[in-house]
Amino acid sequence: MRNALVLCGPPASSKLVAHALSDTDSRFVQFRRLDAIDRPSLVEQLAHGVIPIVQLDEAERVRVLLSAGLPVTWLAVCLWGAGEVDLRGAEPELFDLSLNTVGLSPDVVAALVVQTAGLEQLPSLSAGVVSRRARRLFGRPRFIGYLQHCGGNEPAALEFYRWNSTTSAAMWELLGYLEIALRNALAARMSDRHRRKRRQGSWLDDPLNELDANSRADIRKARERVVRKSKPASDGQTIAELGFGFWRYLLARRYSSNLWPDLAGAFPNAPDRARETVELPVIQIHHLRNRLAHHERIWTVPLRELHAEMLVLLAYMDEDLRSWVADQSRVIELLRSCPQPLPNP
Repeated sequence: MRNALVLCGPPASSKLVAHALSDTDSRFVQFRRLDAIDRPSLVEQLAHGVIPIVQLDEAERVRVLLSAGLPVTWLAVCLWGAGEVDLRGAEPELFDLSLNTVGLSPDVVAALVVQTAGLEQLPSLSAGVVSRRARRLFGRPRFIGYLQHCGGNEPAALEFYRWNSTTSAAMWELLGYLEIALRNALAARMSDRHRRKRRQGSWLDDPLNELDANSRADIRKARERVVRKSKPASDGQTIAELGFGFWRYLLARRYSSNLWPDLAGAFPNAPDRARETVELPVIQIHHLRNRLAHHERIWTVPLRELHAEMLVLLAYMDEDLRSWVADQSRVIELLRSCPQPLPNP
């Protein structure tokens, strides 16, 4: 494998290709002057995975560089185009690759150089470009946290960003199972309670104003969305339109004496009938859901703990459902394969 590169050719051509290589992968670093390359600094740069690029315009200078005894394995590339002199001259054996750049863009030349060099596992051209543009593409405030966590390494930060997105999707899958099971369990208990008290209509009508103003507003908006979507005006459609927050607040302390005694039956496997046993983990999961919905970073929160809490809540409702969901979950494997140390492992 070659871990250093010397470009020999007209300065304008070498400069464009060197810039294209740097855009391909931020590990490529341009050394502007041959005398700027000394052994200690080069060793230090190589230890950090840097691939030095040297631009020269004479074959003799290439020969001097290659015989300098520096601790690298050079790839020497000669570049030339229309109306330009092939600088290989009388020493063609100096060069590993000679490229006529006529009709080739700097990006294409850079890709050919990388492919020929066999440099170790360089990212794709698009990944390298995105890693350098990530602060603009994803927003500096959003991406800077990843960059700082990865010590300023742009490709590593981009990979960490990808891992965060993949893990967010895996948490969404688990949350989807939990949210549907939770709303159906609570809705069933509310419906049973309504019938047992021999009330007319639906519990969603809240005839005795037992729900607070926010919950009643949520129901009204959910029914309006059902109408706008031209769906049947049924309780099932309305329940499907109610967000996670609605169900979270049904577990709030304000309903301890009127609703909770009935809602507790939705969790037959809970260790006790204390409202807080269910409400507290639901609050934490609601916060996580909001982070997921806004595509925020989730590697700063205790993912393993939240994953476990979701499974516990599922078990409170149905042990078999909990086991089935746990078998589908990708979260634990993703936590094991995280490319960076997590603050809450």
